Amino acid sequence: MPTLRDLGDRVEIKAGDRLIAAYVYGAAWSKPFLYPVNAPDGRCVTSQGPGDHPHHRSLWVAHGDVNGVDCWSEQESHGRIVHQSFLGLGESEESAVLTARNLWARGDGKALLEELRGVRVPSPSPDAVTIDLSVTFAARYGRVIFGDTKEAGLASVRVAGSMEVEEGGRLENSSGGVGEAQVWGKRALWCDYSGDVQGERLGIAVFDHPMNPRHPTYWHARDYGLMTANCFGISLFEKNPSLSGRLVLDDGQDLTFYYRIYVHGGDAERGMVAEEYERFASSPHWRVKT
Repeated sequence: MPTLRDLGDRVEIKAGDRLIAAYVYGAAWSKPFLYPVNAPDGRCVTSQGPGDHPHHRSLWVAHGDVNGVDCWSEQESHGRIVHQSFLGLGESEESAVLTARNLWARGDGKALLEELRGVRVPSPSPDAVTIDLSVTFAARYGRVIFGDTKEAGLASVRVAGSMEVEEGGRLENSSGGVGEAQVWGKRALWCDYSGDVQGERLGIAVFDHPMNPRHPTYWHARDYGLMTANCFGISLFEKNPSLSGRLVLDDGQDLTFYYRIYVHGGDAERGMVAEEYERFASSPHWRVKT
């Protein structure tokens, strides 16, 4: 039975005495994120704030152009995603669920939009950890325009340094693409990163739900360890400036995205990522209850 423990700046998600993940939401950070994200044996498969890209926060949600505001990087005058409250912290025999209300705001604090984020962690198996992510954007403060940019990811992962392609890791997608050259900017049902973690081959996959807008999503994925589901940067991914991935929410509208993060042993084949994706895609989608 997974359990939740709120420590005031993070919520630990455990199965027995094993830490599965922690939802970090304290005011010291520019956005909430999950770190660590662990395999069943406790080995962490993500990196938090690496030196080359310090704004890459393990497992996070962000966008680089929201009404012209950069809520992706952490450069001067960047926007922020600010934790407001928890709408629920629930536990059952099957899963632990947290629901958070976040405010996306300009650097000066002016509100851009409201986000409801749900994180559900079912009881892990001996071989895999599953994290379901629900992201609902609500235009509560006027019209919201998500711009066409590659600097975005509604389910973004930065893998542990030892898993990067340069270190012998493997980046692949559901279409058979391998490595950045065949994965970056391509559409796919899922994307997977695998590599060595303290002497064990482990992987982490992100699944795009069929109900998501513009499914299957495009992927902003790099050999240096980045993997993000990004359905916005279409002009760049397609190398066609006449196209646009801009997405508009009029005042009062909302829009929800669903993803699954799947931590497994081995590469995508050994971890049976394609089979797990089919189970995810064919099952009733989970959503935040407010």
